[in-house]
Formats: sequence, structure tokens, C-alpha cells
Amino acid sequence: MKPLLRIVFSFVALACSTLMSSPTASAQQPNAICTNQPGFRIPYRFDQAEMRRLRAKEIRLFLSRNNGFDWQHVQTVAPEAGRFDFKAPADGEYWFAVRTVDGTNQLHPDANVVEPGLVVIVDRTAPDLQLLLQQSEAGKVQLSWSVSDANLDLTKLSLEFSQAGANWQPVSVKAHVAGQTSWTVPNGGQVSVRGSAADRAGNVGSAQTSVVVQASDVGGPMRKRPEAADYRNPIAGGSLPPASEPINNFPFGPSANSNVAPPPPTNPFSSLPVQASRPSAAASAPTQFPSESKIANSFPPSTSVTTSGGQGRVNTAEWGMNRSRFGGNGRFRAVKSHRFEVNYRIDDVGPSGVSAVELFVTQNNGQKWWKYGDDSDKQSPFVVEVPEDGVYGFAIRVRSGAGLADDPPQVGEEPSVVIVVDRTPPNVQLQPIQQGAGGQMNKLTISWRIADDNPSDKPISLAYSANPNGPWEPICGWQPDTGSYAWSVGQGVPSRLYVRLVARDAAGNLSFVDTPQPLLVDLSKPTARIVDIESNGPQ
Repeated sequence: MKPLLRIVFSFVALACSTLMSSPTASAQQPNAICTNQPGFRIPYRFDQAEMRRLRAKEIRLFLSRNNGFDWQHVQTVAPEAGRFDFKAPADGEYWFAVRTVDGTNQLHPDANVVEPGLVVIVDRTAPDLQLLLQQSEAGKVQLSWSVSDANLDLTKLSLEFSQAGANWQPVSVKAHVAGQTSWTVPNGGQVSVRGSAADRAGNVGSAQTSVVVQASDVGGPMRKRPEAADYRNPIAGGSLPPASEPINNFPFGPSANSNVAPPPPTNPFSSLPVQASRPSAAASAPTQFPSESKIANSFPPSTSVTTSGGQGRVNTAEWGMNRSRFGGNGRFRAVKSHRFEVNYRIDDVGPSGVSAVELFVTQNNGQKWWKYGDDSDKQSPFVVEVPEDGVYGFAIRVRSGAGLADDPPQVGEEPSVVIVVDRTPPNVQLQPIQQGAGGQMNKLTISWRIADDNPSDKPISLAYSANPNGPWEPICGWQPDTGSYAWSVGQGVPSRLYVRLVARDAAGNLSFVDTPQPLLVDLSKPTARIVDIESNGPQ
């Protein structure tokens, strides 16, 4: 069958063209397009002859907000409309697909497992650029920077400096999310630094800071850097070197971007992670199965796992308490994003009002606390971004207009809420599938193994299909991890089928694994009966 529709997404300087194929075609997941505009058009093109043959009635737009696991019909237009007008309700990732409705109200393509024709990331948040400029010694300055953004474009990082009011000059540094450089100012005076960073959506974040430097001892010997002719120019730097820890400032929280911020610390927060690539939603490596055999035979387990999460591993051992304790008092929650919201409520507000809402964070169950920052609008929620996967505890303090507030969290004080940031999908294996015998011939036993640091209460679901690309029909909904499931095969199930095992964890990361070759389900039991006899003796 010919492809029916082609999505063509374009506005300003963005463009994408993705082909909607038939269910048997091998669709490639399109590259994501980033935009800072919540409203945009999604034009489409189609084959006129094919549309007439189908007597097409309408074109439907489908949307997924969870990487293609669930799809929702969001818009319908006439075929001649040529476009959809979409407005995103919030920032995030949006997957789109289109389907044609023919004259008999059938969808084309008709696969229930929909491949995206367009992926759009709506991002209106500017990168957070933080600059720390300080005098390291008389006649010398040191610049540290850090930048964070979910869709950061490091090629757009720009830093400039000015000394004693002179023209701005570029600071030559390597493009890293965090780094450090230094240079001399023999005559002292004011040194200013400004910078900007952009993301793939076109958002730009900027920062500027300055410091007054004491003049160096001009009577003493002039120090030289042998690899550079002019020691007064900035030295290109990479990742931050070890330095002393601040007392109470979280290195990459909102309060860190200050002219008087402490020096960079040596701790897990000292650099932000490089963004992990998003794995394909349909890739699956082949596993050697018999080309055709009855399901009663012992098939080797499949180790091909397709995932929808990021990279990393969460270690909860350092907390000295298990997850059941988190869940027992409602303080535990798992998320699959480095950026999330902490909701809070302020009670007993007096006539002086609220002057500050402060958030504190710990990575070791209160053995050391950091001040993350202040909520600028003093209204829930508090938007938090952490540098890597891990276990984070939070506590909040509110200061009245008269300056009254509880003391900051002390050493040993447990957090009010614990957030496990986990972007690692479950590790799942599909074990040999067995068919029953005798009166249990219609029973298929599907077995699996699953491993995850933060499993869901019901982490397993099963489905089957006559084709490797779907559509997939449910065998069972989300089930506890019992290690196996006995499926009673009913009427209408194809004799050759594929089985899909889907696993999820408490943070919502998903993995799935399919049998790469079809299984032959034979419910027939051969019988025999005597129909005649023949004599072998003389007649």
C-alpha cells in the first residue's frame, strides 16, 4: 500500500518531514524538533489517487505524552484542510501521528501500535547560566561557570570580559557545562564578565558579574606562564578542580548565581550531567530462535530489551534505610526527570507576611544539608533541578516579614520528603514459553525475570500480535512480579503469534521485549479411527 500522509512541520527556522508508512513498513523515529512557541501548525501532504480510492472522509491527529506508550485522538479535519493547528498546554515532549478514515470508517494505517511521524519538544525555559568571579590572589582573577538546560546547545556558550572599562573581549574556553579559567590583572581595578547560553529551542539565558581586584606587587618578579605569551588573557579551562566546600549553599541551586557565592565544592553536585540520547522506541536486536517450531519446545530466553528511559543507576544504600520506610509515611516518590516540582503549603501567616521560602537538600539522609535556594515568588511549587540520578531529601523553611523562622535543618535531621531520581528502565528478560499438555493444551506459561532498583507494585503487562509490528492485543493488564503468567488461549488467537512483555518501575521508566520469531500455538490433538480392513491372504 502506498504511504497516505506526509507530516511537514515548519515555522520560523524549523522544518521536519516524516513519512507515515503502512503497518508492515519499518518506521524510523524522527529526530525531535525543539521550539519555544507553544502554538504551531502541523501541515500534511497526501496521495490524491490513494485518498480517492479509499473515499477518505477525514484525517485524525493522534498525540502521545509518554514516548508512544499511550496515544490520544486530539483533532479531526477534512482531508482538504491540509494542516492541524496545535497549542501545547505546557512545556514537554509531544509525539504526533496521523491516520486517515476511509469511507467505511476504517483507519489507515490500522496498527494499534502507532509510530510517531513527528516529535516536538516545547521548551520555554531559558538556560540557567551561573558565573562566579573572584580574586584568587592579588593581581589575579578566577572565573567559574556552570550552565544547565534540558536541551542545551553548548555551541552557543559565549563568555566575555572587560577590565577597567575597556572594550569587551571573548573569554576563550572549552564548551563544557561547567568549567574554570583564570588570568592576571597586574594593575588591579574592576573586572567584569558577562555570558550567554542558548538551547535548541532558541531560549537564551545570560548573566553578568564583576569584582574589584587588588594590584599585584609590581616590585616583585613577574610570573610567566610558559605556554602563553600574554598571562593577562584568560586560560582555557575544563571541569572544575577540587576546592573547599561551602557551608550551606547548594552549588547549582537558584541561590548560587551571586557575586559573593562561595567557591566551587568537591561533592556530587559539582558538575551537571551531559544529556543522554533518547533511545529508539522500536529498536530491538535479533536473538537466535528456531525459525519455526511448536511452542512446547524450549526456546532460549530473549535478552533484547527496548527501553524508554535515560542512563544512570540510583544507589539507595547510602541512606541507611530501605524503601519501605519511605513509602510507610508517604514521604517517598520516584521521578524520571532531573527537573521536578516540590509542592508546599504555608500555614499560620501573620500580619508581616512571608519574606522568604527556603529549600534545603541532602543526599545522605540529613548527615549533611545544603541550602538549595529561595523560591522567588514564595508560592508553591518550588521548581527543582538536580545534576544527576540519585536519592535526594528535602526540607523547607519559611521566614516571616519580621524575620522569624525555624532553624535550618541540623545534622542528623531526616528530610520531610525523599525523591528518588531514576532514569534507568527495568532490566527484563523473557524466559522460554511453554504450552501445556493433555487437558491444559490451551495454557501457555509465560515466564520472565525483572531487575530494578525502584520497582513498581505492578510492573508487568503482556500482549500478543500476529505481526512483529503489531497491532498488539492485551493478554493481561499490569500485574505483580510473580515471575510467570498462565495464559488461557481462547478462540480467535492466531496460531502463529509474537509475545510482548512490558515492564515499568516506580518512576515510570518502561522497557519491553518481544519474541523475535513467531511462536506456533498448536491446539489440535491428532485422532485416528478405523475406516476399513483389507485381507492379505488368498481370495
